[in-house]
Amino acid sequence: MTVAEATAAYQTARAAFVRAAEDLRAAVEAEAAALLGGLPGDLQSLAEAVAAEWDVEIVDLLGRSKRREHAEPRIALLALARAACPHHTLERLGQWFGRNHGTILHAQAAVRRLCDSDPVYRARVARIRAALQIEPLT
Repeated sequence: MTVAEATAAYQTARAAFVRAAEDLRAAVEAEAAALLGGLPGDLQSLAEAVAAEWDVEIVDLLGRSKRREHAEPRIALLALARAACPHHTLERLGQWFGRNHGTILHAQAAVRRLCDSDPVYRARVARIRAALQIEPLT
């Protein structure tokens, strides 16, 4: 293979990679929009704030990943949703997030423990609460 052939092959492969990356980004954005679309406006804002605070994608925040970098902000979201929307039942909150009512209760307890033991986590939750004017977690 000549240098010119190798360069052409590289450019072709790189263009295909860029197109695939753009397609993936578009698919992730469409999935995030679909997930957020099922939430009421106040919960959409909350999910966006939590995703921004932890620098995670909405699809990961609302997904099923058990990785710490997704699970910790997710439980914050669930606990803050409970505090932000006390007029909604646990069952209804769980339905919106694709969880059950017990998961919401578990998230509240877990966030309390994390806030007690981790000042960085506590500060993140406090920033979101302050920005969205959410009452303290109970």
